[in-house]
Amino acid sequence: MPTSPALHVDIRHGDLPAPPSAAPRDQGPLIRIEDDLSIRIASPIGGACHLDAAGRRVTLNLAGATDVAAARQILLADMLPGQLCHRRGLLPFSASAVDIGGRAVLVTGVSGRR
Repeated sequence: MPTSPALHVDIRHGDLPAPPSAAPRDQGPLIRIEDDLSIRIASPIGGACHLDAAGRRVTLNLAGATDVAAARQILLADMLPGQLCHRRGLLPFSASAVDIGGRAVLVTGVSGRR
């Protein structure tokens, strides 16, 4: 299996850049993708982060989060890694693995959130 070089992402706390005045390339309730491919991700409990167009610098702002630790977890451990994988051409998905005879079996399914 091919390996990829180590990935370095610089994460800083501070004010997020202002969104451009132009309409985004794509937008959902918690994510906004700009034409330059920079990404703004909002946490459902407050706080947000911005991934620059090069995919190398993240600005994190937890102002307004109802639970700062939970917002940090949601943004940096739950939402951002999938965006970084996608940006690098990797398929992000979530599964559990079971070792059966030295081989892995992945189990995945519909999210339990409704």
